[in-house]
Amino acid sequence: MSWLWLFWQLRPISSSAIFLHYNVLFGVDLVGSWTRAFILPGIGLAIFILNGVVSWYLFNRDRFASYLLNIVSLFCQIGIFTASVLIVFLNI
Repeated sequence: MSWLWLFWQLRPISSSAIFLHYNVLFGVDLVGSWTRAFILPGIGLAIFILNGVVSWYLFNRDRFASYLLNIVSLFCQIGIFTASVLIVFLNI
């Protein structure tokens, strides 16, 4: 979901650099190309796949750990989507 949101919003400004990080104390402190905004969803995808594989492996041994990994993965995806939305709103 974050991939689509970022691609749909940031693709039109591909010719210039975008703001990638904002700090309350210092303002914008990281500027780069629009393709660098996809690093965060890539990390989220890696977390999702890793937690899914480990959860599938642990399901028959310890169901609580399996459910816990899936819940952690869900909260990571929510946080990454929130960060993606903030990156888009920082650049509009």
